[in-house]
Amino acid sequence: MPIPFPRPRAQDGLTRHSGMAMKILVIDPSPLFLRALCNFINALPRCECVVAASLDEALGLAAVREMDLVLIAYSLRRAGAESAAHRLKTLVPAVRVLLLTEDAAGYRNSCLAAEADGCLATDSLGSDLPQLVAGLALELGRECA
Repeated sequence: MPIPFPRPRAQDGLTRHSGMAMKILVIDPSPLFLRALCNFINALPRCECVVAASLDEALGLAAVREMDLVLIAYSLRRAGAESAAHRLKTLVPAVRVLLLTEDAAGYRNSCLAAEADGCLATDSLGSDLPQLVAGLALELGRECA
């Protein structure tokens, strides 16, 4: 069952082809964490947050949206025999996938083994995520200010 979240704020009429909002999918089983992170992401310039409580729910969303970045709870890194990152990248080949962990340095190798592009520590999301999004926006040729 989808978790009710406030609708993302208007993104200044941008379209996907003219520097549209960075679409960020967050997958985590905790409704409180999803709400907090979604509110934070929606407050970032030109960012839109989409949430899912499970990989199955997310796979349905990823099939119809062009996500730029996916943040997945470390506990959801596997989907049967395949990694969650692999399944998402099959649907959206250009997507960047990061796993959210308690200790990014300590889990980096297992995140890469799970086919993620990297990992972020949950306790430093407030400082690291805005920088990461700005860097990804530059890489994709989008404005993020």
